[in-house]
Amino acid sequence: MRNLFIIVTTFSICLSLSDTFKTSIGECHIYVEDFYQDLSLKSYVVEKTKSLVRQFGKVENKDFFIKIVNDPQLLYSDFPDWASGIAFRNKIIIDLSKSKNKSKIFQIVAHELCHVYQNRINKSYSFPAWFKEGMSMYFAKEFYVKGKGLRTNKSFFDYYINLQHLKNIAGMKNYNEVSSSYKQSLIAYSNIIINYGDQSINEIISQMNKGFLFDDAFENVIGISLYDFENQTNQKIKKSNKKSVFLRFPSFVIFIASITIFVVFIYIKKRNKKTIRRWQLEEELEATKQINESFDYPYKKN
Repeated sequence: MRNLFIIVTTFSICLSLSDTFKTSIGECHIYVEDFYQDLSLKSYVVEKTKSLVRQFGKVENKDFFIKIVNDPQLLYSDFPDWASGIAFRNKIIIDLSKSKNKSKIFQIVAHELCHVYQNRINKSYSFPAWFKEGMSMYFAKEFYVKGKGLRTNKSFFDYYINLQHLKNIAGMKNYNEVSSSYKQSLIAYSNIIINYGDQSINEIISQMNKGFLFDDAFENVIGISLYDFENQTNQKIKKSNKKSVFLRFPSFVIFIASITIFVVFIYIKKRNKKTIRRWQLEEELEATKQINESFDYPYKKN
């Protein structure tokens, strides 16, 4: 039994990757289960941290940790059931059981690396949740189709959440609510870039590193208050989504068809009842007529 345990443990270690290496935001300590020592993951982390610094500026270098495991709740009991990965402070945990697809794992790594970078920005606690998630999704190219760009504006949402009320996505339990929150966050973030340019993000971060809270840095760079921007974006999302049954056309058609079938069924049932009753009355009249004729027949014969 002991030999078997040693063999299994040795085999597991051989299939895992554990390493430490330098990146543009600090030394990375990485551990991956069942990844067959894929060295391209290390290169990817190095490249993505370079990209973060290149796009948004330098931050303080600190050690950070990436653990990609099959059971993340063993490491962090509050790991959300719906999540593929989370980042808190200088730690990233990714649920390998949610996806064995290499490109998807890399995309999750990019998303969470962006969160680690955000945590190094001065006054990072003042980031709105939608900005943090939108920035991370945009950086990781989620909802991105090669040659077509981002594909979120035509999405319908099962839940509409006012951006000002979007505080803690990690605390949400409903998957559809979470999905809608992420999409709305990406739309809001991409609207900044579309309307004010890529450089506006760099300038907001630069202002925060100088000591400004996000709200003030945003208004200094964009020229309107964060509250007004959120309201404008909320209205755009509402218009594009129009929480109406008509926009959920397939469901609406099924609903109307079901009602129509039910009404037709009731109508036919009532009509059949009337027809059957009429037939019964006709049969009763015919029977009565035959009985009367049978009584009358002897007298008619005489």
